Amino acid sequence: MIGKHAFVGCCIAALSAKTYAQDDVQLPPTIWDRLDLPFTFTDCAAPTEMETCWKAQNYTAKDDYLVQSLGLQDRMECALTNCWNRVYSCDYQQLLLSYNSTCSLVMSEDEPALNLPFWPAPADAAESCSCDLNKLNDNLPDNALSLCMEKVKSERGDPDDSEERPTPDCDCCLYGAYAAGAWDTCKDQDPGYIVLDYIRAAFIDRDSHGNNNSLAQCPSQLQNFDCTDHGFSLYGVNASDYARSTPLHSATGTWSDTNGILTAPVSGATYTWTAWNATLIITAASVEAMATRTASATGETSNSGNGSVTQKGAGSFTGSMTGTGTSASSMSTGAASELMAAQHPAAALMGLGGLVIALL
Repeated sequence: MIGKHAFVGCCIAALSAKTYAQDDVQLPPTIWDRLDLPFTFTDCAAPTEMETCWKAQNYTAKDDYLVQSLGLQDRMECALTNCWNRVYSCDYQQLLLSYNSTCSLVMSEDEPALNLPFWPAPADAAESCSCDLNKLNDNLPDNALSLCMEKVKSERGDPDDSEERPTPDCDCCLYGAYAAGAWDTCKDQDPGYIVLDYIRAAFIDRDSHGNNNSLAQCPSQLQNFDCTDHGFSLYGVNASDYARSTPLHSATGTWSDTNGILTAPVSGATYTWTAWNATLIITAASVEAMATRTASATGETSNSGNGSVTQKGAGSFTGSMTGTGTSASSMSTGAASELMAAQHPAAALMGLGGLVIALL
């Protein structure tokens, strides 16, 4: 389950601008960033074409959500065409998070929720991300900070106060809940580069939004403060354990793609994808070349030690696509009609966007 509330999608850029406009501070990146997303081109079915297509989308310098959304949509089309063998990878899944969160900012409330192609990745999908970004997205607080701030204001006796006043207890709850959620989802991944560095910089270490806190102070701040009672339904009970300078866990891994490779398009060589503003016809590139390139892949593990690579099943397709395949995938779980039946309505992604309710 991806969508939990209305579109609160991940408004990182807007949040950053609101919180740090007067400081002009460069915040750490998160998995929901839209600009200059990382993508490894060399492993794509058509690597040169993918890199050229990706870099041709010149939207990163524009402070316009519509332009950014269309640019990300074009990059998704690049990937679906030229990097179809990595649709379950960390790179592609991160691109979907950014696309959906950005488009949610320009879509009207009466427009249908987005259906995202190949999201989420099925269990044990070939070349899937070692960190389940769908599950991670669901395991992070949505509008908990705004609920906490409202309750604290009410407890102070100033529920209608519009001034930005410090809420260090809520800030510590937020950091602790994010840390617990990230750890519980991806135990081997360093939560810092995923999201936690951003939370610390924006809500703990800086004071441009009324924060006068530090992680060293959080244990005492939360000693008599119940995060769950103040709106943190997700990992609120764990927040006080994780809101501290010395982490309970010290995972240092970065995510990677696992479970082998895809050798043929899951949806067939040609299919249509319904985006939020258009219906796109996708034709997978270099299908024959990719099959030749990976013909020697064998074994039961992703790396057998002798250079061979496993070809695990792709799992079922989820997303808003209509298969018109001219060559059905050998790793697909069914024909186009079955793919349509497997559509998964990927509604608004939660991410950090819930924070905007409190801050924008």
